[in-house]
Amino acid sequence: TVDTARVKLGLRVSNWQSGEDLSLSVVADVLNDTIRGHQLPEGFLLQAVATVTASMEGLRKTPLGGPWGMGGIEPADCAVLLLSYGATELWHPLANLLLDRRVPRVYRSVGFDRLTELRIPMPEDLQHRFVSLSDDILFSRDTLPMGDDNVVPYPSALSFLGSYGLVSPSTLALGLIQLVGSGEIKDRIEAARSIARLAETRSDSWLLSTALQLSHDSSETIRGYCSNALALLLTDESELVDPAATRLTELMNEDGIIAPLLAVRGLAKNPTAVNQRMRLEVNRLAEQHPSRTVRKEAARLAAKK
Repeated sequence: TVDTARVKLGLRVSNWQSGEDLSLSVVADVLNDTIRGHQLPEGFLLQAVATVTASMEGLRKTPLGGPWGMGGIEPADCAVLLLSYGATELWHPLANLLLDRRVPRVYRSVGFDRLTELRIPMPEDLQHRFVSLSDDILFSRDTLPMGDDNVVPYPSALSFLGSYGLVSPSTLALGLIQLVGSGEIKDRIEAARSIARLAETRSDSWLLSTALQLSHDSSETIRGYCSNALALLLTDESELVDPAATRLTELMNEDGIIAPLLAVRGLAKNPTAVNQRMRLEVNRLAEQHPSRTVRKEAARLAAKK
C-alpha cells in the first residue's frame, strides 16, 4: 500500500496540519509517525485530546446491547500514547473508561496493557480510586463478553495493578495462581503473559518461583513468556538463582524460536544476569540458531560489554 511504501521511505503517513479536522484514525497515524521518529505537528495535542476524549465518552454512552464495533483503532490506546507526550488532562477520562464495566474488556484491555508497558506516573487521586475498585475490576466478568476475553481474574487489569503497585502482593499472587492452575490453556497463556509483564517492574521471589513452575507447560507460547520472565528476574541475590539459570538455559536450547528469542530480549533488559554462563548461551545462539532474528538479537546482546 501507499502507507507501507511511505513508512519504508522514512516519510510521514499523515499529512495533517493544525486547523484541519482530526479523526481518531488520523490521531493514530500521527502517533505512529512519532513512534517512528517524526515530530508532533504544531497544535496536534490540543485537538487530539478533544478527539480521543470524545471517542472514549462515546464508548461509555453506547447502549449495553451495542452496537459495538470490532477491529478498529482503540481510543484508550491513543489516550495512553498521548499521556506519554504530556497530555495529562486525559488521565481522568481514561480512568473513567478503564473502570467502566459496562464497556466490554476488548476496548479497555489495550489501555491497561499500554499503561503497563509505559508506566506513566499516575495522579495520586486516581491511584486511590483504582485501589478502592481493584477487586471489582479483577473479579467481575464482562456483562457483554466479546470473543474469549472473559478470564477471571482479568489478566490485563492484574498486570496493570501489579506493575503500578495498586494491589496487595497476596492478591496479585493469588490471582496469578488461579490462572496458572486453570485447565484452560488460554488462562495459562494469560498467566504467563502477566508474569512476563510484571517481571519488568517487580522482583518478588514468588513471581520467580511461579515462572519456574509454569515454564514446564506443554505450550510453546507459555514457555516463551516464562523464558522472558526468568531472564528478567534472574539475579544472584535470589535463592532460586541456580534452578532459574538452569531452566533458562534449557529454554534457550529449545527447538523453535519463541523461547530463545524472548529469553534474549529479557536478558537484554537485565544485563546483570548476563554472567559467563549466560554469555556462552547467548554467543551460541548468535552463531548457531537457525532463525536469523534470534541470531541477530543474540549477536547484538553478545556485543554489549
